[in-house]
Amino acid sequence: MSSAIMLPHELQSLLGLRRPQSILIRGAPGSGKTTLALALLEGFSGRRFFATFRVSKDDLYEQFPWLGSSDGNSVGVMDLATEGGTTDGTARSSPDGPSPPGEPPLPGPLREIWATSSPQRPTILAIDSWEAFVEANSVPGERSASDATLRGRAILSRLTHGPATTVLISEHEGPTPLDYLVNSVLDLRTESFDDRAERWLYLTKIRGVRILNRGYPFTLEGSRFTCVTPVHAELRARLPRGEPAPDPQPGHLWPGSAQFAAHFGELPLNRIMIWEADEGVPLETIRLLFAPIVFQVVRDGGRIFHLLPFGLPPDDVWSFYSSVVPIEEFARQVRIQTSVYPRPDSGVPESVIAPMRNASGAAGPRNPAAHRFIREGGKPGAPNLMVIWTAGLHPQEPGDPPPYTPDNLPAIATAYFGAAPVHEIFIGSPGDPFLGSLRPMAAIRIRLRARRGRVFLYGESPMTPPLLLVVEGDGYRLLPMV
Repeated sequence: MSSAIMLPHELQSLLGLRRPQSILIRGAPGSGKTTLALALLEGFSGRRFFATFRVSKDDLYEQFPWLGSSDGNSVGVMDLATEGGTTDGTARSSPDGPSPPGEPPLPGPLREIWATSSPQRPTILAIDSWEAFVEANSVPGERSASDATLRGRAILSRLTHGPATTVLISEHEGPTPLDYLVNSVLDLRTESFDDRAERWLYLTKIRGVRILNRGYPFTLEGSRFTCVTPVHAELRARLPRGEPAPDPQPGHLWPGSAQFAAHFGELPLNRIMIWEADEGVPLETIRLLFAPIVFQVVRDGGRIFHLLPFGLPPDDVWSFYSSVVPIEEFARQVRIQTSVYPRPDSGVPESVIAPMRNASGAAGPRNPAAHRFIREGGKPGAPNLMVIWTAGLHPQEPGDPPPYTPDNLPAIATAYFGAAPVHEIFIGSPGDPFLGSLRPMAAIRIRLRARRGRVFLYGESPMTPPLLLVVEGDGYRLLPMV
């Protein structure tokens, strides 16, 4: 199932390879290159070093406090701009003795790391940035870019054939000759959707490791690199029962999730919420989000009315509730309007409300039985809930006049307000004219988008950054993409 992890499985496998590796990280300024490099160091089992030409030690420790931890997992930081980061004519050296003639020497701090590294003392070194490192170690007589390129290749060859894994942070965004000289290439890109930025890690090349997922969305929240794995089908067995309200607000329904409330607030009564879900969003992820809400209503003694999309049987709703709601509470507190009756052996309680039909046999726009069910309410003062799939509002038989239209739906929705405290959730696809007619009266609007096996939430009202849906324990987490 979807989970938040520091490094993708492919990069964890890369760090576990026996032979030292060379890894190139590239991306635009601010894309997260340094944070990813530090995550690779943190995930490495051995000695860790970070050589910087761009950012001072103090700035790094301030931005990444864990670097100086005293738990044995600290990273040795070298500010090569001030600590001898150039060769300066010093003697050539290698772990096995002097450098062969014609090979470039390494700066003093790196020579010491190389001299003390071995298979018995695995080491990883990150250099930020590679271009600054090569420029600082240029030699007199280099008059052209080709001279500098050749020297850079010579230094890289020396590093990548050494006894330590090397991580190079490049200031170039696109492909370069370095791609052919290193074992692995990692691309960090910032992509825009709905005027909001998404961060993606693309595994362009990893030698010796099978790539199962080419792209991973990630966040830099808390100065930590965190990526999200794809969603899998096990979600169905992990529907959360919800969390108790820490401080209930009068006139609101607690959504059963502190994560949801932190980004969207509590649900105002006698108002509506719109969920616009792309076609690729799995049904189980939608259930995951509203499971805590419906369980909260049942726990408080309220009533719930479902209008299902055409073809979805009530057995499906019953299976959603049956593991956490006793059958007698379901029969008393839940009603379902559907075009498909339950199977005789399904065990679904008598909770189905058939669509009200007029003299011609067509479904009517307002079902008196459903209206009465909400109006009567459950426990006095307990919030009620309506969950409406707009796909269930369309005519169910060819030639039937439409019982619901974008013009009459807002009035029908508000007809349930006032008689009893109720919050209404409307679920449909982007561009649905039914949802379009309801947008002006919506207190909360959420867009759900599926991409590469992950589900993103975009708060339209209130406005939020892209939120990644992550399953954790018995609930879920909404991870801001920052």
